[in-house]
Amino acid sequence: MPLHHAAKVVQQYAPGMRITRVETLADLEQAGHLVEQCVRPDGTFHGWDGRDVLCHLAVYARLVGAVMRSTAEKRLPTSVELYGRELTQEEQALTDLDAINEAQRSEYAALSYDEGLAFWRAMHAEVVAQVARLSDVQLAAPGPAAPPNWSRPHLADVASALIQHYEGHMATEHRT
Repeated sequence: MPLHHAAKVVQQYAPGMRITRVETLADLEQAGHLVEQCVRPDGTFHGWDGRDVLCHLAVYARLVGAVMRSTAEKRLPTSVELYGRELTQEEQALTDLDAINEAQRSEYAALSYDEGLAFWRAMHAEVVAQVARLSDVQLAAPGPAAPPNWSRPHLADVASALIQHYEGHMATEHRT
């Protein structure tokens, strides 16, 4: 199916709308299938190859999984959970999105396509597992306090942001 005909998977949460774990999990599953169907080693995604985009999405998913895990465990996420390791002071000071993305791309440049795919699958599975631990009430509550730039009206909106990120990158795919 051409990507432009793919159904929109993001659940938009309107005021008064009930946010559910079941719907959030279904949206994550559908978004995961979209990535599986679209990413190929020979694809290009705004100048990134399939491995680059998989690693980029894996890094994003790791952060979302850490937010969901820490919420389920009623604590703040650690830097290692969020970023896979402790960040240097220079890395913590980065605010430019392009610089952050380039640093992440460089960090995972040695991975093969298959290793990048395995990394993304593991991080996506972690998000799904952590969302499954949460209640509808937790998902409807305000988003996380940490990291500060991830605050959202509802915790479920963090999962929606990941889904939108998946969709955004898949919409830019061009075969070579």
